[in-house]
Amino acid sequence: MGRAAMQELHPTYRIFLNMTAGASSVPGYLRMGFVPLHDKSRLTLTSFGRWARALPRFRGSLLGGFEFGEFGDIVVSPDPLHKEMGRVAMDRSLLEARLTPLQDERFFRWYFRAPRMNHVFYYALEDRRVTGYVVLRLGYSGQLATIIDYSAQSFTAVARILRFLVHTGPFGLIQTYSFTPKPELRQLLQVLGFRENGAIDRVRRWRSTVWPLLVRPVKPNPSEEDWFVDGLDIRNISSWQIPEIRSDSI
Repeated sequence: MGRAAMQELHPTYRIFLNMTAGASSVPGYLRMGFVPLHDKSRLTLTSFGRWARALPRFRGSLLGGFEFGEFGDIVVSPDPLHKEMGRVAMDRSLLEARLTPLQDERFFRWYFRAPRMNHVFYYALEDRRVTGYVVLRLGYSGQLATIIDYSAQSFTAVARILRFLVHTGPFGLIQTYSFTPKPELRQLLQVLGFRENGAIDRVRRWRSTVWPLLVRPVKPNPSEEDWFVDGLDIRNISSWQIPEIRSDSI
């Protein structure tokens, strides 16, 4: 993402929101005029015993350790429900008059456009209607699960899914990134066992570095007014509604 991209995308698009910057790229983005919006931190939940027990089940298939189907008011599936996910995400984004990444049905059809064998979809049901979802991406022979996206029409719906996948999932490590979690979600994650710089990081003697979300106008040489959209300052995290936990790749 450089000056050429700015010239090409302006004026069709107004904002660059960078959620993937790391140690090698942050200095360059800052020189290009990006400003830090908010810190992101890595959360992990580790079960070494479950990791060891999962090894035989995942041999030959990332999805080999999963039992798909309907479990009460939770559905576990290898397939994205584009329309339902878009409806839930858009309903959530319209709750407050703030800036938010657009995730509608068309977005989900684009993102999951090719068949993939490393995603698992959890859906919360209420009166046979999807009211929330959590998407996992699997790695390391299926033993690592990364929460890459979630949305729900209520905290109750996402809490049901998170409790279910933590208590029944066959993986030994679950990770995600935390951006701006509300107190109730932060408390739930702590109760479920998620930690910053958790056990697996300590074993590796490695500590996660916290890198920021970055933002700037697409306009190559922005004026002060270009930092505002409908009166909202894009440099202020309170102007944004960003999912509180997610991967930095969606």
